[in-house]
Amino acid sequence: DRGEIVGGFYYYVFTENPEKNKLVIFDKKAIMKRKPDKASAEFWGGEKDKWEYNKTTKKNVKKGKETVEGWYDEMVYKTVARAAYGNITIDSQKIDDDYVQLKKAENTYFEQVIEEEIKDNANKEIIDVSDFEEVTDQVEEVVEEVSEPEPTESGVNEADDILQGMRSAKETTPDF
Repeated sequence: DRGEIVGGFYYYVFTENPEKNKLVIFDKKAIMKRKPDKASAEFWGGEKDKWEYNKTTKKNVKKGKETVEGWYDEMVYKTVARAAYGNITIDSQKIDDDYVQLKKAENTYFEQVIEEEIKDNANKEIIDVSDFEEVTDQVEEVVEEVSEPEPTESGVNEADDILQGMRSAKETTPDF
């Protein structure tokens, strides 16, 4: 047992610029300030409602309060750790460089797998193509003629009927 928690801290280490190293200290008040308003007593500890099943109403009924120990130490640790991780600045250039390096490694790996498969499976079975027959038949080209649309009863084809209807509708539509 280490005793009651009085605070927490985290330490930023900059390997390339040690002069930027930083120690951040939280007292208990600063940690509790980060505790959510609706924090569950099962996690943080404290009092919670006690429920019992009522056989006559066939429902759970509140029967006072009970004290729960919870995981206070772990929740304090989580709060400090989240504050520390939240303050880490993400260098997008490093992420991009790492991503490109990962993609190159993947491509190299896949190329090696393909080369290995070719080396294992290539030139196993000899295919004999000396027994062939030359085909000299000519292919007949088929050209289909496009015919004009047939006129309807009004003497105009169907597409012209539709266009004419659209024009007349446009002329009768008011401009807004």
